[in-house]
Amino acid sequence: MYPEALERKLGPIYGAIETQNYKSGAKLAEALLRKYPKSQLVLTLKAYCAAKLNKREVAEAVLKSVVEEGPQDDRVLHTMMFVYRALDQKEGILDAYVAAVEKRPNDPGIRVGLFGCYVRNLDYIHQQQESFKLAKLDAPNADTYVWWSICSLLMQSQNAVNKLQSFDDAVVQRLLTLAYSMIEQRRLKSNGGKLSFEKFLILCDVLCGLGKHAEALDLAQAFDSVCEDKIPDSEKSMLIGTMYLRLGEFSAASRVFGDAALEDPQNWLCWHLFIASTFPELALDELERYNGFYFPLYRIDGGIAEVWDSLHMLKVWQSVAADMDASFDDRMSHVMSRMDAMRARFGDAIKMKRSIILAGLEVQKYISLHDGTFESMMPAMLNAIQGLAHSSSLAADLRNYLRHLDSQQREYIVKEGMKHCRDVYKQAKGDSSNVSLQDEQEAFMCLVNGYLLESEAGYEIQESWSDMLHHALHMMKLYFENEHLCSSFDPKDRGLGEELLVLAIVPLLCSMALVQDQPMDGQGMEEFREHPWHLLVLALLCIECAQVERKVSAPLRLAASALYGLLGAASLSSEQFATLDIKGVLHDSMTGHWMIPIIMASCPDESGHCKWFDGIENLHTVQEMEAREALYSAYEQATLSKVPEFVDFINRLDKSATYHLYKSETTIMQCRLSCLSRESPEKIHAENDLLESEDLVHNHDFTVRPIWYPPCALGPACSTISWWNNGVDNIPVGGRSGAWWSYQSNAKGVSDSRASWENTVSNQIIQRANFPRILSHACERQPNSESQNEVYIWLRQAFEGLGLNADSLDSDALWPLNMMTAIAHRVEIETSMPKVPEFVSTAIILLMYQVHQTMAEGTHQGNVLMSNVLRQLENIASKSIEHCISLLNGVRSDSGAVSSCFPGNAGVALLSRLVSEEYVWLAYTLHHLLKNSNADGPWSTLGFMRDDLKKCVAAVLNGTDTLLDTVTAVVELDVRTYITEEYQGTLESFTDIIGIDKMNHFDGSACLQNLANAQIDTFRRISFSLQHLKDSLKICEIL
Repeated sequence: MYPEALERKLGPIYGAIETQNYKSGAKLAEALLRKYPKSQLVLTLKAYCAAKLNKREVAEAVLKSVVEEGPQDDRVLHTMMFVYRALDQKEGILDAYVAAVEKRPNDPGIRVGLFGCYVRNLDYIHQQQESFKLAKLDAPNADTYVWWSICSLLMQSQNAVNKLQSFDDAVVQRLLTLAYSMIEQRRLKSNGGKLSFEKFLILCDVLCGLGKHAEALDLAQAFDSVCEDKIPDSEKSMLIGTMYLRLGEFSAASRVFGDAALEDPQNWLCWHLFIASTFPELALDELERYNGFYFPLYRIDGGIAEVWDSLHMLKVWQSVAADMDASFDDRMSHVMSRMDAMRARFGDAIKMKRSIILAGLEVQKYISLHDGTFESMMPAMLNAIQGLAHSSSLAADLRNYLRHLDSQQREYIVKEGMKHCRDVYKQAKGDSSNVSLQDEQEAFMCLVNGYLLESEAGYEIQESWSDMLHHALHMMKLYFENEHLCSSFDPKDRGLGEELLVLAIVPLLCSMALVQDQPMDGQGMEEFREHPWHLLVLALLCIECAQVERKVSAPLRLAASALYGLLGAASLSSEQFATLDIKGVLHDSMTGHWMIPIIMASCPDESGHCKWFDGIENLHTVQEMEAREALYSAYEQATLSKVPEFVDFINRLDKSATYHLYKSETTIMQCRLSCLSRESPEKIHAENDLLESEDLVHNHDFTVRPIWYPPCALGPACSTISWWNNGVDNIPVGGRSGAWWSYQSNAKGVSDSRASWENTVSNQIIQRANFPRILSHACERQPNSESQNEVYIWLRQAFEGLGLNADSLDSDALWPLNMMTAIAHRVEIETSMPKVPEFVSTAIILLMYQVHQTMAEGTHQGNVLMSNVLRQLENIASKSIEHCISLLNGVRSDSGAVSSCFPGNAGVALLSRLVSEEYVWLAYTLHHLLKNSNADGPWSTLGFMRDDLKKCVAAVLNGTDTLLDTVTAVVELDVRTYITEEYQGTLESFTDIIGIDKMNHFDGSACLQNLANAQIDTFRRISFSLQHLKDSLKICEIL
């Protein structure tokens, strides 16, 4: 307790801090210290204000003095915690609590605070030790502290199992056995031997970790006599059934899950587990093929039982599947009896309709799996379509079943399903005078479902490009014809049919792919024949028009963001994305794989990254801090089953690929600025504490991506280039049901496709993060053997990532020239255009590696080899520039005049990447070599290279001039005249789609003007970078 007079004086200081008036707070604290000079609380409040005013020395001095003296109470320690956070010195909080405990070892409050520090630091050993001491020190609350100790033991054992991938370790068994014995002791001391539900789950978790599933089953079956809390019967059944599965008693599990599903057909997981445990041999194949074997069994999220399941459940399942006694027919008869009972009991209940239909479809799927043909599943799917045609989840519900069908079967389902949906829609439209608004809305939803089904199953590519175009235009018109059905909706609510505008982009892409190879076959389509990418502009106009009414529609916003990004308008893409209010954990699941790749394709300057980089960084400071606080709260509030879940969340944040993407791209940006300033090699080197690639965790939410905008297999840096390069091949053959990324947010299992994608992206993040250090080592004047070896290892990894054979590296003395020649060949034939930037950067490092090898050897043969390597680099640079010029051919007509602001291909994205990175590295390296070839010492031996170096500079400079001319013409474009001439046909088609009356509410020309201005901004940044590059090369010329 503090004196009342002091408390009154503290009020104004707290008030100043709350209003963020830290200057006033500091003055008030300073004045109060004259009366209470030894008050640690006032001192720490002064330190907090000083930290917020960026007076770090003052704040640190106060903290140091208080720690040395020993914090006197919880209130001081709590204030110190905020000061350390303001100074970004969170590790100091632990030191303060340790000092306080040394001064007051018998104060339970301070020891609880120290325990909290260990919890936030995930220091399981020390938190266990501290909880033991608390249990002895504070007997009335011993039960709480013992359970804290039990959880600490569990987290230690789980940490060990995760590292060892085994429960057989003696330490793991000892920890789990100790935890179990402590729980049993607490049960004996508790009222009637009963536990709370939270503690009951912990006990089950421990038993599962020890492999004592029979004991866990006994507890689950005697739940009411063991647990003092009440839970729904369905949860009890899930718990019991899960224990039976772990024991391998699948027949018993099937019975339990079947009873639970009969009681509650809406418990979809129960029905799935019922069928899977009845037919384990069929479920096994299904799970392994699509989901990496994962079932969300009843357990603590992230707990020790989940770890046991991940290591052992597959073996249990395989063992049972190989030794099934009952015939398939007998087991199916049992399932069908349950199905009949469900229909008899709930058949007339409207709210159960979806569950009963899908349950029947799931049964039919297993019959088809057994028969080896899915022909028999098709009637059940058509029945589901007819029964659920008005349900907004129809397409997603059928996705899992569509992926089993072959192309002809999917085509039949789509054809018949669409016929039914159209009939329902036509009937409502034909008798509109007697149809209510709700019926009309449901009929339109039914038709929309038909098109969603088409997207799920995959499109049949028509022979004519105009057929595909008309198909897309029809979908767009349908939306605007029915837009009035949403007029009474709240703008924040989801509208009807918005998906039509997003889905229409697929046939537009198909039309773009076909148009180049087919004759003109339609009136008014000349513009799209000449400029196919205008079809994407048309889609963008329709989406923007729809957003006038549906201002916060996520599907529309995301589609617009993707289109703006693909069309080179990163600023408008960013605006669309920002409107979705992306913040918090959404940065981790979306920003890294959505917004960052778009920005990286637009020659970004430092400010271009900042908004989204700041969001990601803020997530991994604020969100992580909040997660650690929530973890400690789980102990405080005895919600102990949440502890593993929060620990898992913290680890996923720490290892997040998005976070490390942000770090790697920040390092690349710093490297670029250093190279542009021609800094010395050591200044372009930025340390990075990245994990190994296999440790990165991908927390992406792919389900929000349209079918035509898949995650790029090459990673964020080349995402846009890859999209344009692949064209219609971006769309999975089997539609959304055939896309691996359509399922992954619903399960923790990892498919082969996802694992391959994650591995590729992780490797690229690590490779790019290491590049500044490698460039720094490569450009050192006197590299040591360690740094040269690190460059060699990086090169080898780069060769493998680019698909180049690196087997000859250790046996062939000419391997640098061979590799450089191979890179030049790959760049020339453009077998993988998105990899061109990586080929160029790898060639630069290879050049510098050979420079140092030549200097070390000092032989004529080495000099000849060096000259040949440099000539190949010149060839690579020239060819990459030729690619850009070729891909930008839509910008200029034969007469040289600007004919298009954006050519609708990878040209701008590729040029943006090369100008902002690879050509910067190239100019820096050439400048570095020319400068040092005049120096004394070892570098003087490279004087023979000067002529070759200047030829290389001249070649790159010549290409830069050509690119600069093209880009400058775009920057000087008269936007209004350009839009009138360039997009007249597009605007006419757009007007025809939405109807002339809607033109009063949306100005298509203004939208196109904004697009053109944003595209020109990208070209302006490219122009600036090219000019900067040109200046750097001219400096090289005079060296």
